[in-house]
Amino acid sequence: MHKHFSKKEQIERINIVCRTAEIGCIECKKILSENMVEHLTPICLKYERLIKNTDSLVNILQTGAKRCRRMAEETMIEVKKKMGLV
Repeated sequence: MHKHFSKKEQIERINIVCRTAEIGCIECKKILSENMVEHLTPICLKYERLIKNTDSLVNILQTGAKRCRRMAEETMIEVKKKMGLV
C-alpha cells in the first residue's frame, strides 16, 4: 500500500529499514496511515462539500449526462451510416 500512498523517497527508505528491521511493523503502518490520511483528506473534504450542496451535485450530473448523450448520438449516427441505415 505504500506504493499508492507514500512518496518515492519514503518507499525507498521503508524498503531498506523494514527489511533490516530498523523499524517495526507498527512504525511502518503508522507512516502508511499518516500518508493515507494526507492523501485522502482532500477527497473527503470535497465529498462533504458536494454532499451538502445538492443543487451543485445535480448540476454536475446533468451536465455530464448531456455531454454523454451528445457523444452517444454522434456515435449512433456514425454506426447507422456504416451499416447503411442512414
